[in-house]
Amino acid sequence: MSTIHSHLDEAVKRYLVSETNYALLITGNWGSGKTYYYNNNLLEIISTTDIFGNEDKKYIPIKVSLFGKKNISEITEDIYTQLYPLLESNVAKKGGKLLMNAAIGYIKNKTEVDLKDYLPEDFITLRKKIQYQQIVICFDDLERVSKEFKYEEIIGYINSLVENDSTKVIIIANENIINKKKYNIIKEKTIGLTVEFTQTINDVFDSIVYERYAAFNIPFHNYLIEEKEFIINLLKNADENLRNIIFTLDILSNVYDKCFKVNYQITRDQFSSILLFVISTSIEFRKRVITKDDKEQLSIKSSFSLGELNWLNSPNGGTKPVEKKEGRTSEIKEVLNLIKDKYYKPSFNYIFFPHIFDFITLSIFLNENLLKEDLEKSFPKEEELPDYYKIYLSLEDKNLGLLNSKEYRSKTSELIKFASQGKFKIFEIFNIFNFALRFNNPLKFKVDKLVESLIKGMRLNKENEYSDVLQYEFNFHPDNPNFIHLNKLATTAIEINESLYKEENDRKAKQVIKLMYSDLPKFGTEIGNSNFANYYLPIFNNVSAKKFFKLIKECNYDSLKIILNIFKGRYRNISEIQRYKSEKDFFITLHTLLQKFIEKNGQNSPSKFMINRILIEVTQICNTL
Repeated sequence: MSTIHSHLDEAVKRYLVSETNYALLITGNWGSGKTYYYNNNLLEIISTTDIFGNEDKKYIPIKVSLFGKKNISEITEDIYTQLYPLLESNVAKKGGKLLMNAAIGYIKNKTEVDLKDYLPEDFITLRKKIQYQQIVICFDDLERVSKEFKYEEIIGYINSLVENDSTKVIIIANENIINKKKYNIIKEKTIGLTVEFTQTINDVFDSIVYERYAAFNIPFHNYLIEEKEFIINLLKNADENLRNIIFTLDILSNVYDKCFKVNYQITRDQFSSILLFVISTSIEFRKRVITKDDKEQLSIKSSFSLGELNWLNSPNGGTKPVEKKEGRTSEIKEVLNLIKDKYYKPSFNYIFFPHIFDFITLSIFLNENLLKEDLEKSFPKEEELPDYYKIYLSLEDKNLGLLNSKEYRSKTSELIKFASQGKFKIFEIFNIFNFALRFNNPLKFKVDKLVESLIKGMRLNKENEYSDVLQYEFNFHPDNPNFIHLNKLATTAIEINESLYKEENDRKAKQVIKLMYSDLPKFGTEIGNSNFANYYLPIFNNVSAKKFFKLIKECNYDSLKIILNIFKGRYRNISEIQRYKSEKDFFITLHTLLQKFIEKNGQNSPSKFMINRILIEVTQICNTL
């Protein structure tokens, strides 16, 4: 008997040993563990309790899920098929259980079948022999019946069982989502006792961990027990939903096993970072706060510590509330801030693990090689780190306790020298600015010169990568004492980012432009279909209008139609038109060339007619850009 839910155990026990003509209802929120508790606690109580009025026999528990049930017939057939192997009969004794399982499996794949056509005669006659007083029927998922199945029919059927057949009936449901008005009217004379089921992760953590992992995964079981308090605090974000908690722990179990199987030595702290990522991602994915499509944005953003910059959170340096912008990209910052506040302590940074993310969101198998890549990228071996990065890590907040005052000053001074030489990426530069000035600027840096050194280093770094969320990071409050300097760093960062964006686009554009001459249909698909990434690329600012006009003149009717469809597909969406502003000069020149051609040659052939259609479309594009 559970001490946590002793009141529920006692209520069920009292219900079983009393004379009743009503049903018992266990109600609670979805995912709270009602069914789990029934299977792991109440079933034993039922099957070991003497039948009311007959101490020689024990109750027979039957559990029927009402999920998707459409009528009473489906419910009764479910009851009979479960009872058949349990009842005394010659057929049952001679392998009837196997026969029944086969029959049930066959019937489940049929529609509108008569059960008696597929079951032994003995089964049919047993319907009349069933002693309903021996049975305790648990009806689960009352709120999840088919929409065409009325509650009054179900309750009426249950009422017949408890009143006419003296059957003990336990109902498991989430009453909160049942049509209250109609449901309350019909339940009053049938449900005589209602027990509210509530439990917290603290109540069930030990039992879940023991039952699921003690026998099959002892190292993981021991790890969960050792880190119990830490893990429970994280799992509370699942809102006590047992399904989500078990889903999350099972994900973590797989990751734990594989991490140590790939023979990549990781420390306890490093696995804590993995644990934080797994739990936060699993729970927020189950809640649909994040989706599988957020991978790219989350992985880009992850290069910036979710610990953010401590001086931004100081009384004189908080950030402005971020103005909500359209599009998922701008929402990611808010999502990550939410994850930071709910899951991450100041001593842990948000680290993104691409393959683990896919494992959670795509339900794929964990691949050992890809997992090892995640670990190697996130936790490079100490000897593999360059000296300048070891210094950077030593000055992170979580490592400051290892340094004395002299070491702190020396390492900070060295770090600034390395930063000015271009050793660090954009986001790291902002952390370094913080490292230099925190604790009241102990090295007495002149902030103007410090900013110039950091800007120099920012420009020198060859490993900076374009980030399409960077512009949303810099919302400094005017009261911040370093507001002007921060904006100067931010302006340079955005300038570099835009330059990287142009370089990346130019590189992609040159690759796609080759298709224009070698495979025009594929070129059309790549830049004219919104399902392809290159659709959003401003291709034509890298194309000579004169060369493109020459191509148009050489095209046949079908190829000209492809070009017309490209222009229609890309430029009629007003909400996206800003992406193509840099192409305006191309279209103005092309418009002039097309107009002269039509004026000189007319449109008295299929190809010339199509060129005129292209001219009309280009005219509209010029007016829109």
